[in-house]
Amino acid sequence: MGIRERLGILGVAVDVEKEVIHVVVSSEQKDRVFEQMYLSGELDTPGRGLMYVTRLDKAATYIPDDVLKKLAADEE
Repeated sequence: MGIRERLGILGVAVDVEKEVIHVVVSSEQKDRVFEQMYLSGELDTPGRGLMYVTRLDKAATYIPDDVLKKLAADEE
């Protein structure tokens, strides 16, 4: 949080709306996706936001049994 958000006008704290977006893409697509998001978000304008790329080594999620069964049936 920057000094403007902490002090605001006349020293009053200002609530700043923040959004965090996580996007998972293949390493082959990362540069293209990054560039398009940067341009679309107008991040070349000061104070518009921050983007970064980090490597994802592992990921896991819960997949309901009925979805797994449907996927298995579709593969057959």
